[in-house]
Amino acid sequence: MAPDGTSTLLTDGVLRLSARNGLDRRVPLTPGEPVEVEVDMWATGVHLPVGHRLRLDLAGSNWPRYGVADPADGAPVTMRVLHDAAHPSAVVVSTVDLDAYPAAPPHRGR
Repeated sequence: MAPDGTSTLLTDGVLRLSARNGLDRRVPLTPGEPVEVEVDMWATGVHLPVGHRLRLDLAGSNWPRYGVADPADGAPVTMRVLHDAAHPSAVVVSTVDLDAYPAAPPHRGR
């Protein structure tokens, strides 16, 4: 997210929560019951300029990119990320020291 509030999609991660234990095992969610999940945010590399921030968006659906979440009764989807001592949460971001890995010179075609 830029200092002016604009944002750019860097990567996606998708998990249908009913398939959180494997695509071959659908386990329905119980409303109000916490479940632990890990969502792979598909590898990417980006230089984040000073003053920019990372933003994480959670959504119950992302049509037309991915299939629509369709609860059995058609009710709206409510997601809650718990982040207390009993339910720790984290976003893990790997970093690279750019001084240790300087950019390669630009490719010059022949």
